[in-house]
Formats: sequence, C-alpha cells, structure tokens
Amino acid sequence: MAIVYGSFTPQEQAHRDAWEIYDVLNGANVMLSSTETGVEETKARLSVSEPLDGSSFSIDTLSQTDVLVLSTSSCLGLPPKNLMTFCHELVLAGSTNPNCLHSLSHAVWGCGDIRWHNTYMNVPRYLDLLLGEQHQHKPIEFMDYVSDNKTKTEKPLPYCGSQRIYPRGERGEPHLDDRECSSAAMWASKMISGATWPHPTTGNSTATNTVEWDALWNTHNTLHHCNVQGFTIEDIITTHGVDGLDKLSQFARPDDEYRQLMDRYIKLEQRYKENKTEIITKQNKLRRKKRQVIQQEPSTIEQVRRSQRPMVMQDHHLESKFKE
Repeated sequence: MAIVYGSFTPQEQAHRDAWEIYDVLNGANVMLSSTETGVEETKARLSVSEPLDGSSFSIDTLSQTDVLVLSTSSCLGLPPKNLMTFCHELVLAGSTNPNCLHSLSHAVWGCGDIRWHNTYMNVPRYLDLLLGEQHQHKPIEFMDYVSDNKTKTEKPLPYCGSQRIYPRGERGEPHLDDRECSSAAMWASKMISGATWPHPTTGNSTATNTVEWDALWNTHNTLHHCNVQGFTIEDIITTHGVDGLDKLSQFARPDDEYRQLMDRYIKLEQRYKENKTEIITKQNKLRRKKRQVIQQEPSTIEQVRRSQRPMVMQDHHLESKFKE
C-alpha cells in the first residue's frame, strides 16, 4: 500500500493526516474481500510504505501497488505544489489512456477550509473521480482558471479505472453513520473493517462491491455542498509552472495537442527566466556602482565638497548684492 499526500507546507494538515493514516493502517489485520472466482475470504496484514508527497512519488510504481491512499488539501480549487507532478501525470493518463489503472484500488482523504466555500474540498473530490472508474453521469464543470473571466464549461471526465474500496473521508463532513468525520485516524480505523480490500491473487477486477463517489453522504447530508469542479493540465501549468514535468509515466499517451501545449509554456517560461535574469543583472550593476561611491576615500569626497563651496559662497554673495 502506498500513501501519497499534497500539502502546502510540511506543517499543514494533509501532511499530518497522511502520517496518522500510516500509523493506523500499517500492520493492521484486514479481511480480504471475497471474489466471484471462488477465492475464500482470508485475513492479511497490511504492509504500508511511508507517506510521500506527490512530487517525490513515482506514479510508475502504481503498476506494482495494490492500494493507493491519497491525502490532500486544495488551494482555490487547485492542488498544492508538491502534488503538482502527481496530478499532471494522473490527468494526462486519464485523458489519453483511460482505464490504465484498472488493477489498482484506492481511497481518498480530504482536508478543506470552508472559508473558501466555492472550492471547498475540490481537489480530493476531483481526484477521487479521476482515479476511479468510468461514470455514467453527465460531464462535470471545469473552471477556466487560465483566463480572467472564470467561465465554466462542461467536459467529459477523464478516468483511470481504479476501484474505490472505501468512501472518501472529508474532515468535518459526515461519513456514513457519523455526523462528522473529525480526524484521519478515525476514518482510517473504520476503513480497516469497512473497506473492500482486494485479494492479492485476483486484484480488484473481480470484487463484487462498488463504492460510489458520494457514498460518504448516504446517511447524513453534507453540511456545506457536494460540488466538484475539474481542472486541466493547463490549469496546473499556469499555477505551478512546467518544472518537473519533463518525464512522463508509463501510463501516459501524449498526443500532438499535449506536446504543443507543453512547448508553448516551456518557451514562455524560458522567456520569463531570461527577462528576470536581465533585470537582476541590471540591478546588480546599480548596486555595484552605489557601493563604489560609498567606498570612495574620504579625501576624494572632501575635495568634491571643497570644490563646491566657493560656488555656494559666490551664490550667496550675488544674492545679498541683488537685495541691496
């Protein structure tokens, strides 16, 4: 099992929650789900890797991973910088190679701040959709983060084909029979007995139970809203830049449109860096000149003052004579 988190600083909630989930799940005894192939239910001990941020985690390892647990927050509806690479690869894989993660199982934990009501819990909700199987509902709204008008358009939803094994947890939101899910540890502890754990010999392809995206609100309605808006690769690049996006995963099938998009933003970023370098060079030259003036010998400065003194005295003499 792998745990990936996206957090704005090492002290932020999603990072701490990822370690809470690790402490609860690592070494826990779980009951593997029965399958249609006749494999009996068996007990197993979970082996969980230490949490990694999305920039440090290699998405290629998901081909050898049974379960992925994602812990993340949002910033104005977009992922944190240390989850940018992971989201970029996930959106690209789901758009160009649908169902590429069909052998994977996943669960998502989300953090949010209701003060940003419109984009509350947007990243965990969208990534839970993106990771999952193809959905039959209508296309979701995508916010146009690139332009200034903030228009919304409906687009088909990319999907990676992973199976959701437990309802998403959202801090402060209802979860199944609980009116409020107060901590990641609480969510993970109930996940031990409540999740549909895949059997290692058959994977998730034969699991009989399907966990819906909005299953956390089956008993109690959301306290705020259940909205979700999609974001694109261009939204991610516009927010965080192109650094770290040069290597693509084995799941990606980039097309000409993607290559043109990347080329355009790489050129823009290079131009920006060149202009920034030029400005810094000019600023450094000005600082050196100023330093040279300050470091002049006192005698030189005194000579300048003396050379100016007769002119000042002459001006005063002319002024007094004019007054007479």
